Amino acid sequence: TRVCHSKTVVIPRGPDPAAPKADYQRDVPGRVMIPAYARPAHHRLRRKLDEIKSTLGDKESVSLNTTLLDGRGLTPSHLINACNTVPFLANFRLVIVEGLLDRFEQSAAKRAQMSEWQGVVDFLPMKPPSTILVLIDGKLAKNNPLFKKLTRLCQAYEFPALKGDRLAQWIGDHAAAQGAGISPRAVRALMETAG
Repeated sequence: TRVCHSKTVVIPRGPDPAAPKADYQRDVPGRVMIPAYARPAHHRLRRKLDEIKSTLGDKESVSLNTTLLDGRGLTPSHLINACNTVPFLANFRLVIVEGLLDRFEQSAAKRAQMSEWQGVVDFLPMKPPSTILVLIDGKLAKNNPLFKKLTRLCQAYEFPALKGDRLAQWIGDHAAAQGAGISPRAVRALMETAG
């Protein structure tokens, strides 16, 4: 619905033939910043996730065979079932879980739930080779019981927040990759306002 608050006659224009065709792709996690999507929006993490996806096949196939799960309410059986699901017309299935490991961070009571998740730890060496499981979490303590057990079975990537010269270098490199230049003064201003 379009509403015009003008007191004059509005004459709609036709499409501009010189305007480039819009190339919009729905990508809520990448374009909307709400708490549920805050961690995957981290640029370096998203780049690593895109790298993983690029090895699995074409975008449509990967999209069709990607399952996103919220780890805060996930049960071990739900995770195992998602991992056991056969890929649809593809060779791989990608299962992404956000926030699972954080459940084991805060207290001894939460760490006590490790016994119910031991089944997942035991399942991982037997999971179908067609399933790629990615767990996304924030900063974790070294004594996180589930993380400690999982790191013996899989690869862990850490994406710490960039600061100082490393952040300035990343901003400059990112601007250059987009075909833009950025002055050192603008980099400093960006770092001060956006972190």
